[in-house]
Amino acid sequence: MKVDGGDFQYNESSTYHELFNNFSISYVDGTSVTGNYITDTVQLGNTTVQNFTMGLALNTTDGPQVNESDRGLLGVSYPTNEAGFQLAGFETPTIYEQMVSQGLIARSAYSLYLDDREIGTGAIVFGGVDSSKYKGDLTVLPLQPDPATTLIDAFYVSLTDISYDEGSDKTSLFGPGYQGTAALLDSGTTLSQLPIEAFNNLVVGLGGLTDDYGNYYVPCDMPTGNATLSFQFGGSDGIEMTIPLSTFIYQDTAAQLTDGTTLCRLGLTPSLNPWAILGDSFLRSFYVVYDVANDQVAIATAALNATATGSVTAIPTGTSIPGASSTATLGVPTIANYSAWSLTTAPLTGISAAATFTDLPTGAAVATGATTTGASGSASATGSSLAATNVAAYGSGLVLFFFIAVSALFLL
Repeated sequence: MKVDGGDFQYNESSTYHELFNNFSISYVDGTSVTGNYITDTVQLGNTTVQNFTMGLALNTTDGPQVNESDRGLLGVSYPTNEAGFQLAGFETPTIYEQMVSQGLIARSAYSLYLDDREIGTGAIVFGGVDSSKYKGDLTVLPLQPDPATTLIDAFYVSLTDISYDEGSDKTSLFGPGYQGTAALLDSGTTLSQLPIEAFNNLVVGLGGLTDDYGNYYVPCDMPTGNATLSFQFGGSDGIEMTIPLSTFIYQDTAAQLTDGTTLCRLGLTPSLNPWAILGDSFLRSFYVVYDVANDQVAIATAALNATATGSVTAIPTGTSIPGASSTATLGVPTIANYSAWSLTTAPLTGISAAATFTDLPTGAAVATGATTTGASGSASATGSSLAATNVAAYGSGLVLFFFIAVSALFLL
């Protein structure tokens, strides 16, 4: 049965079958759903997937900041990250596995293009790569073991540095002796979580403020200029992906101080763990190919607002990825070695924008629910305690939110 928005009326579907009535899942934002496990025919784009197993949400619970009633989700991570496997103990085929088994695509692989926040739509191509959606060549990154399970069961890659650059002074956000960490590429996380030492060094330099929910803010009129954040993957011989700092400053999520200063939310938060989660605030700037069959991804800078179509190349059987020209092979230390790193947390000296915040009010003068974290004091201890309010479901893998109207293309 085809559903063009609205609710799925299962009693009107001739191909609907109920399997079990114990579907249940909850999320860290406080939302949850319960219902039944079902199978039905699913049509995405012009392709029909037969007998696909899903969870039918019959009851939903809203979170403190999120309304859950109008969202549909499609999990596209590893099968062991499915709600059915984790909570009910059984494994069902993912959408891409089902498509391979039905001869719709050649390999368990897909590519994701989120585009920028203002556009509100993106594209997922199962079994193919759309060269019109990225610039230059793709670089392959072998997946790293999940720090929580030590298995390759989610899209962790080797993140070996994060640096801040204003064009004349490039500064690493980590201290000397840093060896790298695992970073989860997760479209199911709206913001991105940086290792706390890197986050604190950045937020102190920017003079960030935080609210009771663990969101961080900077003045909306902050002069970002040519400032960028660069993420290095796979070591010095790997690839460095650069994002304008302004990309992480959300102009549409404003708060206000008692002195009238308007604040915009920062699309970054601190992680409680040594590893990172690179969510939508990062992924929107890049085109990513997820090759589940070969435990690898390929990444390139996205061509934002691209409207061209017809440049899709099928991903064949085997290990090659169309458009990929190199592989960054450096891995990361095992989790047992994380605590032995030599790390520092100190305010950056190279961020000239920080001077803008020297006259910001102290915590007593900030609007209710907000406290200063970098304008006049140490962010290290403050950031650590606040991070506890914003723990993400790392390792849950990729989830695509249907409500952002992600389109789908399929290849034979």
